[in-house]
Amino acid sequence: MSRCTSKGQYAGRMNVSRLRIKSAIQSSIQVLISSIVRSVRQVIPFRSRPLILHFLVQPLPGSTYFGSLEIWGWAVARVGTVARVEVFINDRLLGEAAYGFPSPDVADHFGDPSMSHCSYSARFVALPRAQDHLEVRVRVTTTGGHVHERSSILLTPEQAYAKWLARTGSKQTVCLSKSTEVRFSILIMPGASPEQVARMLDSIIVQSYPAWEALVAVLVDCNEADSIFGQAQRDPRVRLCRVSDDEYMCAQELLRAAIGHYVMPLVPGTLLAPHALDSFAAAVASTNADLLYSDHDHINSQGQRLHPFFKPDWSPEYLRGTLYIGPAFCVRHRLFLQAGGFSGNDDIRYLHDTLLRLAECAQRVHHIPDILVHLSQPIKVPDNIAISAVNAHLERLRLPAWAKLGKRPQRLLFDPLHLPEALVSIIIPTRDAPAYLSRCLESIFTRSSYRQFEVVLVDNDTRDPEAIAVMQRYPVKRVLFPGIFNYSQANNLGAMYAQGDYLLFLNNDTEVLEADWIQHLLLYACQSDVGAVGGLLLYPDHTVQHAGVVIGMSTVADHVMRGFAADEDGYFGSLACAREVLALTAACLMLKKKDFLSLKGFDEQFRTHFQDVDLCLRLAAQGLRLVYTPRARLIHHESVTRGHNYDQADSALLLGRWSEIYERGDPYYNSNFDLRCLNYSLRLA
Repeated sequence: MSRCTSKGQYAGRMNVSRLRIKSAIQSSIQVLISSIVRSVRQVIPFRSRPLILHFLVQPLPGSTYFGSLEIWGWAVARVGTVARVEVFINDRLLGEAAYGFPSPDVADHFGDPSMSHCSYSARFVALPRAQDHLEVRVRVTTTGGHVHERSSILLTPEQAYAKWLARTGSKQTVCLSKSTEVRFSILIMPGASPEQVARMLDSIIVQSYPAWEALVAVLVDCNEADSIFGQAQRDPRVRLCRVSDDEYMCAQELLRAAIGHYVMPLVPGTLLAPHALDSFAAAVASTNADLLYSDHDHINSQGQRLHPFFKPDWSPEYLRGTLYIGPAFCVRHRLFLQAGGFSGNDDIRYLHDTLLRLAECAQRVHHIPDILVHLSQPIKVPDNIAISAVNAHLERLRLPAWAKLGKRPQRLLFDPLHLPEALVSIIIPTRDAPAYLSRCLESIFTRSSYRQFEVVLVDNDTRDPEAIAVMQRYPVKRVLFPGIFNYSQANNLGAMYAQGDYLLFLNNDTEVLEADWIQHLLLYACQSDVGAVGGLLLYPDHTVQHAGVVIGMSTVADHVMRGFAADEDGYFGSLACAREVLALTAACLMLKKKDFLSLKGFDEQFRTHFQDVDLCLRLAAQGLRLVYTPRARLIHHESVTRGHNYDQADSALLLGRWSEIYERGDPYYNSNFDLRCLNYSLRLA
């Protein structure tokens, strides 16, 4: 969330009742620390307490070692002071944590003001694993030479999924749908071997939901076909269709022969969970969706389940960048026919073009956050096929972009085409800080290839002569904002003086890295259904500071994948590909000026934090999309090891105002993930 680096004091109006503040704060992350402190006081009498009081908050025991390693805790020395905090994984020293961040709850509960700054923090990129046993140890050493360690056992992704399966597998499968009015036609796509067909049929026949038919077409000789037909006789709902030996024509004939309300194409080797159709039927009954999809995993020849993919809700940008839905979907039959069915032999193998065309005409798309499909092998769309399909899709939608291969296979990036020649107003609140401001402005004016921009500096009582000289060095519009600083008020004032059709809010501690950063933001901001777009912000060490905000993460809202290496893939391309999110940071945020003004700008009740999250949620409530793009890359010179404290009144306001969203959960972060972690760790409790 946004924070200006100005040194002014923060204040603002808060029209929130004491009851709401108290209720919301009880839900905040501070309660976690408070409960920890209380438990320590109850368990350890004061006189028998150790020389070092120490608690490790993050990483959580049982969280996944993936992407980044977040270290967070607090320590108090009863004799001397804390000299250093070292972090180890197994026996390897990773480095030291920064110590001395604010910890007001610790001081409050112990009744000792000297404990008000005893929190520590560190963040490391997750290293390649040399072994499956992963123990994080944090060693606190005092000036008197006393030492105390806390540890946390982490899980590999494979271990975490095994535990998740053990937890969820113990639940009895119940009939989710009370009605059997919806009939499914399951198409076993051409190319499957007789053995694959037999296994696929086995998974279909045991479905708890009865209203289905399975249409089978296998390009084999007559003897093999007779063998499959014999297996099909086990259930009259299985139909063996003898069709032409052309795979594309075969698939089209299967689609035309289907009589179900919904069609589910299964590529060779795909198995259904026993409750899959039951779950799809229940979702159809409750949502009347045109296109539905689920999470999926992989199953090997020994029956072991591996490599789960827990997906976000409907994200068209993500689908353009990678085949995230995969073959785990069903679609309304008449919509499939309306879209033209399958488009060719490549399409029936990968279904990528099918999904793109269905996405263009589906009115309602629904995601089921459950593993309903098991793949015997990954579905890898050849890059040339994916690029061709996506570019045809972009042309049909008249979107001003052209797809190309990213840094990894099956990850597409987009170059802007034919953008509007619009003025972009870059709004930067600032006070003094000449080094930050100089670096920011120099990078904007010397590196930006898009020249239709103006810079509006909202100056909060700058006194530093060097900072004033920096402002005079560049053709900026300086707007004076005297008095007590309020981030929302400052940006709203800047918007009043902005002349552009697009507003680009930017922190003064950012640094532009690439020339076409404005074009990549404008590519999305100019689309009529996009509310705002944000970029990939990096710490100076080129690890991720911002790649989208998850609502409910760290109780209120937080940056997902913080600390990941910038060039990593993320979770199934979530870092490398553009995708929808529910909120973005205002440290780099572009949107249409008319949308900003229609919502009356940032809510000035938010003094220092979460005004950007609130604005994004108001845009989303208007039916607009919020998009993260990795193509607009900037350095955000925010401290990598800053503390974990946010303005509690701002937190309370956000929690109270958007309570319904917090109850439903962030649609773009699967409900099977643990919101206490930033790295897609599975929720195991």
